[in-house]
Amino acid sequence: MTRRCVAALAMLFLAACAGKSPPAQAPAPSVPLVDVREGTVDRTVALTGRIGAPAGLDVKLGFPLGGVVSAVYVRIGDRVVPGQPLAQLDSSSLSLAAQQARADARAASAGETNARIDRVGARLALDVAQLRRAQSLFDAGIAARKDVEQARAAVAADRADSQSASAQIDLASAQAQSAALHAASAAHDLSLATLRASTGGIVSAIYVQPGQVVEPAASAVAIAPQSTGAATLDVPVASVALMQRGQEVRVRALSTAWTSRISGIAPSVDPATGLAVAEIAGTPASLPGGTPISATVVLDRLTGLIVPATSIVDDPQTGKHLVFVATTKNGSLSYAAREVTIDESSSDGSQVRVLSGLRTSERIAKEGAIDLLSPPAGGGD
Repeated sequence: MTRRCVAALAMLFLAACAGKSPPAQAPAPSVPLVDVREGTVDRTVALTGRIGAPAGLDVKLGFPLGGVVSAVYVRIGDRVVPGQPLAQLDSSSLSLAAQQARADARAASAGETNARIDRVGARLALDVAQLRRAQSLFDAGIAARKDVEQARAAVAADRADSQSASAQIDLASAQAQSAALHAASAAHDLSLATLRASTGGIVSAIYVQPGQVVEPAASAVAIAPQSTGAATLDVPVASVALMQRGQEVRVRALSTAWTSRISGIAPSVDPATGLAVAEIAGTPASLPGGTPISATVVLDRLTGLIVPATSIVDDPQTGKHLVFVATTKNGSLSYAAREVTIDESSSDGSQVRVLSGLRTSERIAKEGAIDLLSPPAGGGD
């Protein structure tokens, strides 16, 4: 091949290369930005609880008998008066036993009445009179001695029958009394199948449901005192030392929200739940006792670098906290991932305090930063 041909081919190759564009880079995703700034954020702890006085003031009631729960007549928040039925055990066997005991008592009472009928007294009076007549006739020499002896034997037999009848009356009376006591006991057992309020108040807890088998004396319903305008919070042991009277509490129950303050703390821990109790005052009167509540207790307010909580992204590979810092170079906006350390306890739900990794006035992605974790695919080669 001549030099002229080689030069021509080289020129054609350069021309082809010059006409080919470099790979296009996709633009960075568009996300809103925010400036890192100094500010304050609340350090909070989230707790749950209920409307009503501390649980120690509740009266917990249970059935004296074991059995199967057939009905629960109240709901949490209901106001009850002393003697009001709260729940019921299946009482079919107790009812049959009470009916049988009443029938036995009626039979025993009738037996006592029958035993008290005097069937010997009239015969004894007649035989005593006959003995006197026979004795008179014998003394007058008219009747024989054997007639007197026969009359005397009849009187003795009558008196023996009278004593036997008296013993029968005593036995029938004892049997009637025993049957009556058994009937009363059966009726009492039947009454125990209905759990009744021992005091007035508000139903704060229900521990049983229809169909459940319960043991004797197991708690079935709890009754709290009438509304005291208080609510209680369950506090984990780790949070007890952080709480004190007067701290602000943001509370929500159903669709009602209000702000209160800690009015008291009972640091002793319930061994069954492992929780302590804090009390707050000023609950709305419209909320019934026992209503569940959620609360955010403001432990204190901290100052530092504040960023939106939505700007923090957790790296799925390492689990580290990242933010994306925006920079502009030659008119082009780009983002660089940067690891930050945040105060996990100082988030109020919308803002987070950053301990390290950022400087004031740096601009970061406010939200949507998750899209920046995986860069968009570039153009072809």
